[in-house]
Amino acid sequence: MLRDRATEIVDEAREQVLATDPEIIQPGGGLYPPERAQACWRDFWHFLRCITYGIAGGHTEYTSPTGLHYMNLLYQELQVPKDAMVLGLKSIKVASLKRCQANQQEIAPYFDHLITQLATFQI
Repeated sequence: MLRDRATEIVDEAREQVLATDPEIIQPGGGLYPPERAQACWRDFWHFLRCITYGIAGGHTEYTSPTGLHYMNLLYQELQVPKDAMVLGLKSIKVASLKRCQANQQEIAPYFDHLITQLATFQI
């Protein structure tokens, strides 16, 4: 279901970030110019894909400390707006869970894992 509805899930998360901080894509904002914003929206796709892999593998702690370390360094170097990315991940979770049936709500910890990891980044 997540794979089949990824477009609408990511679009909803992007809309939530923009509704919360519309200036983020304006000159001087953390996701300006448009190419920078597009890179972050692509990260939303990758986040959902990684979460889906964790679900498929049945491991809530599916990330690599080394991979997360280098992602943190990259986000620092690029000055990625961490708050927007964390909000995006939380919005991906909400958008995903509202599309799930009641018996599928146990996937929440897979989202929580990545949200928690990204929130620890030093940007």
